[in-house]
Amino acid sequence: MEDLLFFVLNGNAELAMSLYMPCLLNNKLHKIIVSFFVATFLVIPVQAISPKYLSVVADLPLPSGLVEEIESSLSFNKLEGSIVEFKARGKLSKNAAVSFYNTTLPRLGWGKYNTEGSLFSWLRSGEVLQIVFVEEINILIARFSITPR
Repeated sequence: MEDLLFFVLNGNAELAMSLYMPCLLNNKLHKIIVSFFVATFLVIPVQAISPKYLSVVADLPLPSGLVEEIESSLSFNKLEGSIVEFKARGKLSKNAAVSFYNTTLPRLGWGKYNTEGSLFSWLRSGEVLQIVFVEEINILIARFSITPR
């Protein structure tokens, strides 16, 4: 910066600008790159953290790594309430899926009802949610059913 001031004071502004412009461009480029990475790393994690919700049951989340099999879903109404069955699969460990639901479902009003082996049951206002996890060759299959209690 002192060199820049020296050239300007001695009447050689052209040389001063030729020395200063690369710094200015590098500074602008640096700000653009930093802004891009900050925006990228602030937006992508929020999308990655927020779970997707199932199309069959609007308030039941699906952990990252599982994909809903829409064609396998079944839904019908009875006098006692609705019955819904659906499946999801993906590359996710059973432990990760169980941990996801153990953390997420209580926040949505579900209370743990029963756990036996690969069957997990939850209760909420007269409904029973059952999730069965089956692992097949690095793929986790989750079978869900919601029935009246």
